[in-house]
Amino acid sequence: MRFRMSSRSITSHAEVGALQPDKLTLARAYYSRGIAYDKKGEYDRAIADFTKAIQLKPDDANIYYNRGIAYYAKGNFISAIEDLNKAIQLKPNYAIAHNSRGMAYYAKGNFARAIEDFTKVIELNPNYAYAYNNRGGAYRSEGNYARAIEDCTRAIKLNPNYAEPYSNRGAAYREKGLIDRAIADYDKAIQLKPDLVEAHYNRGRAYGEKGDYDRAIVDYTTAIEIKPKLVEAYNNRGNAYTKTGEYARAIEDYNRAIQRKPDLAESYASRGEAWLHLSEWERAKFDLTTARDMGVNIITSFHNDYASVPDFERIIGIKLPADIAAMLTPQQ
Repeated sequence: MRFRMSSRSITSHAEVGALQPDKLTLARAYYSRGIAYDKKGEYDRAIADFTKAIQLKPDDANIYYNRGIAYYAKGNFISAIEDLNKAIQLKPNYAIAHNSRGMAYYAKGNFARAIEDFTKVIELNPNYAYAYNNRGGAYRSEGNYARAIEDCTRAIKLNPNYAEPYSNRGAAYREKGLIDRAIADYDKAIQLKPDLVEAHYNRGRAYGEKGDYDRAIVDYTTAIEIKPKLVEAYNNRGNAYTKTGEYARAIEDYNRAIQRKPDLAESYASRGEAWLHLSEWERAKFDLTTARDMGVNIITSFHNDYASVPDFERIIGIKLPADIAAMLTPQQ
């Protein structure tokens, strides 16, 4: 864990360098002020101070580590990895730097490198529950659900009150089709940490897969309340509303998803199908065409819910216009 300072420390170091102290003292002052800025979420200022500290004391692994973490917080994963590389070069058994670099690799989608780093952390500290959970998440993202479950279970044994590995293991169970086990793990994660957004979101997905759309809607709504920018929650809640026949609400959610992420092709496809239920033919055609142009196979998407156009017309009691029916019918 990094050393933290109160925000008042920024004021105390406002005149850093004014008295021309020796390099070591000045480096420590920049470093301390960088930590304070980082704590306040002022990452650019933190990075500037860490950079000055590095110029004065280029052999200090901790400064590189903290600048790397500030870059990570800004979403600059390449620079984060570069700094963490340097920290590890200076201090090879720097466990927390390996863990943080693993997280940066994970964020870049390089799961194999992430697993290497998390494994190194476990070698250095076999009782570090966070590393097991992180490695479990990387295994899950690789599709290795058995090892993900094993690692998350180990994290839970080391720290039974740690919510994240329950959520992580639940996601692995869901991917394996073990929906009830997944929900049980999400329940436990939420009990331990009620604002854990991914647990609510993924439990919503699990309930949706069970056909319990009302509960899915409740969970997606909670996820949105916790994280209003979670685009996927709007899209998935829209899907749940569609399943319950609340097409106007579904369209509102697809609108919100598209507003936040205009290139979310699946929301156009789903909104197009919702418009069909309301006989809004032009709007449906526009959305379906847009989704198709963005790469969605709208025929496959439609046939995931209905065996054929006549099947849709029979169930819904609506006759589709010929041009839309043609869009949704496989070519012979």
